[in-house]
Amino acid sequence: MDTYIPKLKSSEDRFIRNSYFGGATDVYKAVCEKLHYIDVNSLYPFGMLKDMPLKLIKIIKNSELLKDLNLDKFFGFLKVEVYCPNTVKRPMLPVKYNGKTIYPTGRWVATYFSEEIKAVLSLNLGYEIKIIEAHEYSKAKIFEKFVSYFYEIKKNSSGPKKYLAKLCLNSLYGMFGRKLEVNQ
Repeated sequence: MDTYIPKLKSSEDRFIRNSYFGGATDVYKAVCEKLHYIDVNSLYPFGMLKDMPLKLIKIIKNSELLKDLNLDKFFGFLKVEVYCPNTVKRPMLPVKYNGKTIYPTGRWVATYFSEEIKAVLSLNLGYEIKIIEAHEYSKAKIFEKFVSYFYEIKKNSSGPKKYLAKLCLNSLYGMFGRKLEVNQ
């Protein structure tokens, strides 16, 4: 059975969109002797194979309920107060500031996907997170069939067929990142 992907209400779209940053690009001049180069093949489709938020379960704004929230079992989006110590050389969490995406140290409030918060905390860099608001979602691997189908075509083809399969893989990710007004 195929998974039905519900359309977001405008209030949820606004909340989630605050967590949408795009990728970071940094340039470093490094000196290495025994270097291993790793390139992720089809990064967006690879990400789309993971569990994705599907249906809103509940919104938690009550500070007493938020204190008891088990982040390990939570899946969704979190508005949080973040503290990143100045000792962190390459901060991991982005924030929007004056129309730009930056990776600061210090204290700020922003919205993130729960799995991003879990990943950053697992690095033990000294980040402190205080949850302000939580939007919990069910999860599903909603793009697994699509990605597997087009990835096999891309992997086993050449020329225009390979290009079109790659375009299908990467375009779907972008479609779901569009603003709600564009989709209407």
